[in-house]
Amino acid sequence: MKKCYLGLLSLLMSSCLSIDLDIDPVIVDPPFMKRIGKDSISTGREYGIGLTHEQMYKKLQRDRDSLDLEYLNIVGNRLENFDNLKERLPLYSYIVFDKNRGTEKGVQIWMENKRVKSISYNNGESLAYWPKDALDPIFLGESSKSVAEKLIRFQRKDKYAPYFERTMLNIKTVKEAYDEELDQTKEWYFGQKISNERTNHVYIRFERGKVSNIVIHKMRKM
Repeated sequence: MKKCYLGLLSLLMSSCLSIDLDIDPVIVDPPFMKRIGKDSISTGREYGIGLTHEQMYKKLQRDRDSLDLEYLNIVGNRLENFDNLKERLPLYSYIVFDKNRGTEKGVQIWMENKRVKSISYNNGESLAYWPKDALDPIFLGESSKSVAEKLIRFQRKDKYAPYFERTMLNIKTVKEAYDEELDQTKEWYFGQKISNERTNHVYIRFERGKVSNIVIHKMRKM
């Protein structure tokens, strides 16, 4: 039996984990990938089980280079209070806002190095700025703090308020500081490239404020 190495990287690679290969391949997005195996772990503090949200986040930061981990997808990280957005937004790379029912004109803003890299509608249309009819819109290249200040103003105006019925901070920049609001989330996930043919999709799940289990879907190009 191979030695079990400590750290999340070993969790993904070590043969100490239970491996379920007796499954039918499942086609996922993108369609040229298929699942060839599944690892699941629910015990072992060395893997992160039992850690709080913040402890697990700091563990991922320590392992960031070995995991080649830049971004962490956060499930259900809904923005309810805009008052502290100036402090929170620079910690993230992606924010999306829309009406509750979802529309083609929902807005997606992607940031890189704390500046706006792209703005687009949900229908895929790229924008140079948003809103199109505002005197002082959000522009490409604008700083995340400036974006936060403008979003706070826009969501207070009746004309734009419906676009902020559902606002999500979906992608966390791992090198940035921890966001205490993550304590309320139930699941994080990220992708790790193993080779040109292989990728792992890693899901970290929380119960009662601590990591309860970690699931790794092993994917391979068809």
